[in-house]
Amino acid sequence: MKKILIYILFYFTLINVFAQNLTYIGIEGGYKSDKYTTYDPAGHLKNNGTFGGNASFVVGQEILESVFIESGIIIHEYYESIGFKSQSSTNMSNALFSLQFPIRLKTSINLLNNKLLISPYTGLKYCHNLDYFESDVNSGDEGSLSSNFNGDYIGSGGGISSLFSEDKFEYITQENSNLRKNFILLETGITLEYQTKNRFIFGLSTTYNTGFSPIIYQEVIYSQNSGPDHPAYKISNGNYLNITFAIKAPISNLWQNKEAIKTKVKDNNQAIKKSNTPFYFGLEAGSAEYLFSSTGEYFTPFGKKWNNLSKNREFNGSLLFGYNITDYLTLETGINGKNLTNFYYYENDTSFIGIGFGSGGFEFISVPFRGMYRFKLLENKLEIKPYIGFSLLIPAKGSGKYDDNEHIDGTLAFDENNFPYHTDTVRITNAVAFYEKQLTVLANAGLRLEYAISPRISIMANGNFSLGFVDINRLAVKVEEAGNIHQGEILFDGTGYSLNAGLKYKFGKN
Repeated sequence: MKKILIYILFYFTLINVFAQNLTYIGIEGGYKSDKYTTYDPAGHLKNNGTFGGNASFVVGQEILESVFIESGIIIHEYYESIGFKSQSSTNMSNALFSLQFPIRLKTSINLLNNKLLISPYTGLKYCHNLDYFESDVNSGDEGSLSSNFNGDYIGSGGGISSLFSEDKFEYITQENSNLRKNFILLETGITLEYQTKNRFIFGLSTTYNTGFSPIIYQEVIYSQNSGPDHPAYKISNGNYLNITFAIKAPISNLWQNKEAIKTKVKDNNQAIKKSNTPFYFGLEAGSAEYLFSSTGEYFTPFGKKWNNLSKNREFNGSLLFGYNITDYLTLETGINGKNLTNFYYYENDTSFIGIGFGSGGFEFISVPFRGMYRFKLLENKLEIKPYIGFSLLIPAKGSGKYDDNEHIDGTLAFDENNFPYHTDTVRITNAVAFYEKQLTVLANAGLRLEYAISPRISIMANGNFSLGFVDINRLAVKVEEAGNIHQGEILFDGTGYSLNAGLKYKFGKN
């Protein structure tokens, strides 16, 4: 509570510093979908998100022309679910209740007469788990999902029927939503706004929130048609998608001179000042790191981790093309070739193998579209440019299968009295790589630093984060060994980050 009070005091101190600029308050509400990572070697669990609603109170302060800092309080309840792919229904239950305190940087881009605006934003949320308690494990829940050709609900404790499947699943779950008392989320979003002449704002927003550590762990043990038990688990880092509608009202006229407000609105409606060097191109290169996930008990990308994620680092390079629509706003596109080589490791008690897939050339072509705001420092030589946007990710070879491989070798039997180990079992490994989509859209956010070494040439340093929403690359692996068959997949949805440096050349008048 003490941290929250300090946070509120800091924010209202900030409002006082910028008292002559626009200040507003508002309410927001809408749809949200909580996202989970599922580890399920048997492959029967659904990995669909849970849905619901949330609401928030917001306060915004203009710190520069068309640049705002925004905060507030968000009421967000996380849900968890159990569902199976052959069933049409899903059980949902509440997992934890949270209060979230965002601090975000936002810029408004005029689309039509200062009435229709588009406002990209990014920021962090400090989140407090209101259900946190001094215990290790939350209460468990038992239930079953079974089929019924009449489509009726049957049983209790999560008994849901399906009209299309005769499979019967029985399960028991154990949840732990006590992993974090407080946690941080990164949010990126964009708002389409309509502003009245009195500066009331009506907005429609889409936001994605990304967490950095697990906050909910749900263990599931289930059986299919009274067969053997299958262990699985689902993990939430707090990620969720949010679509909200907002109404915001100006309150700065309570302490500002009304004539000063009218003058400011009139100035905002004047012709936009053009940049002296509107066009530029650039080159940048660096290191990119991509996040992969896996299914299957024995298959992992770059070693097994308990939250089922691993990383792949490789070279990253881009051509950039931009247009400075004002002295402070920039639109940028370009082209970026990505290799995205994916690897798998197969490992059990007695054997190990690792294989990489990739042509050595560009496997994907990425085309970004970004909106940037330019903060000018050091007599306009240094620019700090936060940005937000999206990119199109296109497979270089089209969708479908692009590679396959078969390995026949032996495994080494462990015998502490027999060195060296000897080959005693033939192992056949088949792996097939697929592009799942012809075209995928990724969300992007980042920060760039630029320093002008001449009126036309600048050096750049850039950090970028990309967020994917659907699987775009899949590596399916099957291993036959000692009469057993093991199968799994390595999956990639485009999520990753990069650090780059480069040069930029400007066109136009000096």
